[in-house]
Amino acid sequence: QNPGPVMFRSGAESFPDNLNRFVESTISPADIVGGRYYRYVQFQATPPDVKRKEMEREGLKFLAYIPHATYLVSIPANYDLKSLLNHPVRSVVRPNSLHKVSPQLVEESLPDWAVNGQDIDLIVQFPRDLSPEEVKAQLRIRMYEILEEVKGEPTLYLRAPIDKLYHLADLPFIT
Repeated sequence: QNPGPVMFRSGAESFPDNLNRFVESTISPADIVGGRYYRYVQFQATPPDVKRKEMEREGLKFLAYIPHATYLVSIPANYDLKSLLNHPVRSVVRPNSLHKVSPQLVEESLPDWAVNGQDIDLIVQFPRDLSPEEVKAQLRIRMYEILEEVKGEPTLYLRAPIDKLYHLADLPFIT
């Protein structure tokens, strides 16, 4: 049973039925930040609260719901992927830059106030289970200029080269 396409701002995408392949895979160390990594997990049907709570006791964190029957999930680096076979999981997919970038940026209709020479001022978000300090440190290593932190929210204003927009969006700690 396919629960239907996943509805992103950039459009609908059908995820593969790949659970068995995923549980045999190895997670790239580059995807791990703060001892965790992030994946879209699509279920056969939206799981009831009791099933999600069971998975949370195993260490998974459900960060956001995306229609249909899909969540952005934070997974501990040491999580036994075979545990997913005990749940009604259909698909596990690494978020990519197209899932994250605003359609306005994809269309390159950039507002004048956001463009600063070859750079663009952006609002970026990160998973709630990462500390702002961890995210800021990771961005500084990659030479992104942090303009402002939104206190109490997983949000930063930053300046980035326009030609690095998709590189930024593809970082595992940017949502």
